[in-house]
Amino acid sequence: MQHVEYNRRHLLRASLACGMGVVTGCHDSQPSQPQAASGDSRAPIALRILYVGDPNAVPIIQRGWSSVSEQPITIQVVPLSRQEIPSLDDLLVDGYSKCDVAVIPLTALSTVFHEGLAVDLGDAFPRTASEAIGELYPAVQNASATLGGKNVALPLGAKQLCFVAADSVERIDSWEAYDDLVQSWDGKASEPTAKGWVAARYLARCTTIRDWLFDRDTFEPLLSQPEYIDALTLMVKTCNRYGIKGQTPSQVWASVSQGELKGGLAMPPDNALSLDVLTALPLPGKPDSDRVLLDAFSPVATMAATCRQTEVARQFMIWLSGGEGSESVRSQVFGLGRVRMPTLIAKQADANLSTSAYQKSLAAEFSNPVTLPCLKVLQGERYYSVLDHQVSLAIAGGCQPQDALLATCKEWNQLTQQIGRDDQCAVWKEVNGIRG
Repeated sequence: MQHVEYNRRHLLRASLACGMGVVTGCHDSQPSQPQAASGDSRAPIALRILYVGDPNAVPIIQRGWSSVSEQPITIQVVPLSRQEIPSLDDLLVDGYSKCDVAVIPLTALSTVFHEGLAVDLGDAFPRTASEAIGELYPAVQNASATLGGKNVALPLGAKQLCFVAADSVERIDSWEAYDDLVQSWDGKASEPTAKGWVAARYLARCTTIRDWLFDRDTFEPLLSQPEYIDALTLMVKTCNRYGIKGQTPSQVWASVSQGELKGGLAMPPDNALSLDVLTALPLPGKPDSDRVLLDAFSPVATMAATCRQTEVARQFMIWLSGGEGSESVRSQVFGLGRVRMPTLIAKQADANLSTSAYQKSLAAEFSNPVTLPCLKVLQGERYYSVLDHQVSLAIAGGCQPQDALLATCKEWNQLTQQIGRDDQCAVWKEVNGIRG
C-alpha cells in the first residue's frame, strides 16, 4: 500500500484507539447501560448502527425495529452493491469509530478484526442467541460466525444460488453434466453473469479443487493451476450456450418462472410470491464431495470496539438475526435470510419453512459442516473485484481462460505486496483453522 494511504489509515486507527481508552461498554465483565440524553433522564441514547450495503435497506430496518422496541437507533450507511464494490478499508475504520454495531459483508470480517475495530463476542452471547432464536446451521456457524476459533459475528443471512428448473429434474452430479443439460435445452438456460456475480459463480465451480485459492504458507495465488483453468474453460463454454446473458440471480429466477428459460442457476427475488413454482436443488456436484462456500457478501453483525451500549446492541443483533418481528425485514432486504434451524414454534408459525423448495435446498446445503473460506482476507473485496473483472473478460471472449487467471494472480500478488504478505499469510491460516 502507498505510504500516504497507509499513514491515513493508521492515523484513523490511532484516533480510534484513543477513543477506546474511555470505552468499557463491550466487555462481559462491565456491562453498560443506555445513557440518558442531557436534561431528560428517561430518554435513551440512540444505538449507533453502521450498515454496509444497500441504502434502501435503512428505512426497512428502522421501521421493523421501531415496531418491536422503543430504543432509538441511528444508521450510517456505507453504500455497497455488487455492481459497484468500493475499497472498504478506510471506510470501515471511519465507520467503526462511531458505531456500536456494524453490519458488514463476510469478506470484510478478517479486516475489521485485524484492524482492532470489532470485539470478540465471547461464548455466552452466541449461546443466548441460539437459545432465543434457534441454532445456526453447521455450515453457517463454521463459515461466518467464527474466526480463529473465536465467536466474532452473528450471521444475518446466507442466500445461495441453486439450480432451478421449470420441470422436475434430478440433482445434477457434475458441471460437465450441467453443460450437457444446457445444450439439450438449446440454450434456454442461464446463470448470473451480471457484474459483481461472475466471480461467485466461478468459485462455486471450483469447490472440489483440493488446494483452495492460495498457498497456505506463502499466500501465493493458485488460480494458474490446471484445475482452476479447466473450471473456467468449462464455464466459458457453458455461458456461450446461454440464450440470455447478463442477468442477476433474481432475474434468472424470474426468467425461469415466467417460462422464458427452462432452468439455470438462480435465487428467488425478495418477496417472491411463490417459491414453489420451480424445482430448486443444490448446485451441480456429488453430495459426498460437497464443500459449502458461502457468498463473500453474506451479511454478518459485529460488535464495535467503541460500543457504548452492550446489552442494547446484543438485543438488536439477535433481533436482526431472526428475532420476533424481523421476518418482514429479512424478506425485504436482499441478503438477509434464515441461517438458523427452525424451532417447532417457528415451523408452526411460518408454513414456508416446510413448503419452500428453495428453503429446503438451503437447509440441506447448510447442514453440511464442511466449508471453504470465501475471500475472507484483508481487503478481500478488492481481490473479489479483480477476479470478477477477469472472469467476465473471459466469458465475453476478451481473453482466454488461462490468460484471465494469470492476470488475476498477477493483480492479486500486487495487492498482497501493498497490504503485506506476512499479514495475509497469518489471516489465511486463521480462516482455514490453522494455528500458529
